Amino acid sequence: MPDTSAADATSPSQDRMLAVMTVFRPGAEAARNAFSIAQQVDELVVVDDGSGPESSATLADIVASGANVIRLTENSGIAAATNAGIAQVEPRGGDLVVFFDQDSAVPPGFVSALRGAIATAGRRGVPVGGAAPEHFAGVRQGRTDRNGLLRVDMPIQSGLMVTADTLARVGGMRDELFIDLVDDDFALRVADAGRVIVGAADIRLPHQLGQQVAVPFFGRPLGMRGRPLAFTVSAPFRYYYRARNRVLVSRAHRRRHRMRLAVDTLVEARHYAIVLAAVKQRGALLALLRAGRRDGRRGVGGRIPAALQHAAGGIDWRFPL
Repeated sequence: MPDTSAADATSPSQDRMLAVMTVFRPGAEAARNAFSIAQQVDELVVVDDGSGPESSATLADIVASGANVIRLTENSGIAAATNAGIAQVEPRGGDLVVFFDQDSAVPPGFVSALRGAIATAGRRGVPVGGAAPEHFAGVRQGRTDRNGLLRVDMPIQSGLMVTADTLARVGGMRDELFIDLVDDDFALRVADAGRVIVGAADIRLPHQLGQQVAVPFFGRPLGMRGRPLAFTVSAPFRYYYRARNRVLVSRAHRRRHRMRLAVDTLVEARHYAIVLAAVKQRGALLALLRAGRRDGRRGVGGRIPAALQHAAGGIDWRFPL
């Protein structure tokens, strides 16, 4: 059960702008991001995902920024943490809820831009489920359909705004996925409900992604004009979740989204091919991927087994940047 660490929120009113931010062992940057979000919403709930007492000072700074902080007693994953935040803000009626994690640097006007995108699409008669920025971490995640509507079919969770009605219809995040592909699963359920996630045109959300490494080529870092060709990799333990959850999400949605999931699986396989070339301990990473796929086929969810987490700690990259 979450432990409330800040004063109770004031009585809720209709049509509120709500935000849920998840953090794990947050640093000073997370407190600055929380402050920026708090200035743009009616209520911000920050859910600490079991960071422990060493994060108390930073969480106190987050409370001072205007957030209501709840602390989970153990690390339960971004899905469970987000759901705890949703329960805390209790969205209803015409409320809008926007999700963030600690690595997103939210610029001024970001939340109002998402709200505007929802309002504009609604006036066009679009069955809007939510909105997301057109660009995330420098990558365009939106597409313009044949009717001229900017859509974000598979948005990253951080920066995603949803309507209270959509949450009531599709439910929250899928706890057992823990972390990776939580947003993919949610977006597919929104689509199944007949709702569209629209894009906020020209809006960008800066976000710190995984580690940058150089792509190897015959034992050397591949480069152009003297500069290494950069490639973003996840923390090694995340590859267990990526492999496992790809199986779980595909099984849950293959009847309605077979083509989309097939494309995503091929893109993921291409990513693994580069990662396996870039890692020093190829056998150890292969073991993580195989364990993830095995557990996915068995329907196993939740946190990575401790032995695999420990093994992942010994994996390193050949050419880190």
